Amino acid sequence: EYQSLPSLAHYVLVSQETARLHKETQYCIVLNPVDRTTGKIQEGRRKVISGPDVFFLEPGEVLEGDVRRKHVLSEMQGLKLQALDDFSEPEEGSGPRLRKVGDTWIVRGPRTYVPNEKVVIHKEIAALSLGQGEGLYVRDLRSGKVSLVQGPCQFMPEAHQELHEKRLSAEAEALLGLAPSAPAPHLSAVDGKEAKAPRPASPSPERVGRTRAIVLRIEDNTAVLINDFETNHARVEFGPAKVMLRPYEDVTVLDLSGGTPKRPRQLKVLMLRLGPDFATDLFEVATRDHARLRIKLSYKWQFDVEGDSEKDKAIFRVNDFIGYVCENLASRIRQVAAENDFETFHKNASVLIRRAIFGVDEAGKARKDRLFSENQLRIIDIDIKDIAPVDDKTALKLREAIDTNIQIQLDA
Repeated sequence: EYQSLPSLAHYVLVSQETARLHKETQYCIVLNPVDRTTGKIQEGRRKVISGPDVFFLEPGEVLEGDVRRKHVLSEMQGLKLQALDDFSEPEEGSGPRLRKVGDTWIVRGPRTYVPNEKVVIHKEIAALSLGQGEGLYVRDLRSGKVSLVQGPCQFMPEAHQELHEKRLSAEAEALLGLAPSAPAPHLSAVDGKEAKAPRPASPSPERVGRTRAIVLRIEDNTAVLINDFETNHARVEFGPAKVMLRPYEDVTVLDLSGGTPKRPRQLKVLMLRLGPDFATDLFEVATRDHARLRIKLSYKWQFDVEGDSEKDKAIFRVNDFIGYVCENLASRIRQVAAENDFETFHKNASVLIRRAIFGVDEAGKARKDRLFSENQLRIIDIDIKDIAPVDDKTALKLREAIDTNIQIQLDA
């Protein structure tokens, strides 16, 4: 009887594989691993192979990325992890810890860490060292609320936290050096006098600079108005001082008049000088008989402050206090000039101008100062720099008046 023998199977050599060798410090992740007991491919699953080990990739298996080094974490290092599936893992000092799919958490050193197949590493993190007077803005991803972490400490964010980049108004950032200064008039000055802007703890526009707390260095005899948009409240800080801005705070920028004569929107200021200081203005007046004069005055001013943060917010009520005061006083002087003829006004200019600015008491005498209750600014003195005619007609009248006075003196 003829019995047929089974034919030999035909095989094709697809590739020649080399065993993979993992050292003690290495691990890898295999995608679509083959179940060694059933020989079936587990589509979409992951398998972690930790060294030391020698193995071959089965058909259908591929590596997720390259071979990786085990994560050796120091006390200042950690890893942010996320669960791809439900599982439980042992936790130091307690029983098994259940991780739900989507959960995120932090593992901290010192330790060596190798993730299991149900864990993905989001990023490596390092603790940030904060000294005295330094801080960080940190956002809670669950609530969206931003908080301020102050040093001295070693700060490592939790899984639900991230560093927050704080932004101020464009003008404040330009004055603080946090952003390029826009082409504008003079920055951080009062009446043409240079005034240094408060400097941040780190002027770098990079991420670390944006997340570091902004520290204002407030100069002596100046004040800064800080607005908290979370509580809708403002406070005044007086120098000399170092003030750390809270997460929702911004700094008021004053837009002042400058130059002589005064022109609006010439100076941008963070720190408000408290005085005494001077403001010089130049303007024209017309007398009752239509003589036109150009008057140059210098006002000496200072703010009345009580050292009470709540009450002293009044000094910031008028944004352009220089322009406001100069316009107000110039208007008063124009009025008194219009009430007098040229000779009377010129002869008694000092008395009339002082009366116009300071007013008179019950006895009819000129007061020594004038308080603007709107913003607690007090004018404490004036200096009449010059009174000059504008046109030839007025100049002729002035010469005649001077000649007359000289003749009167000679006759006497």
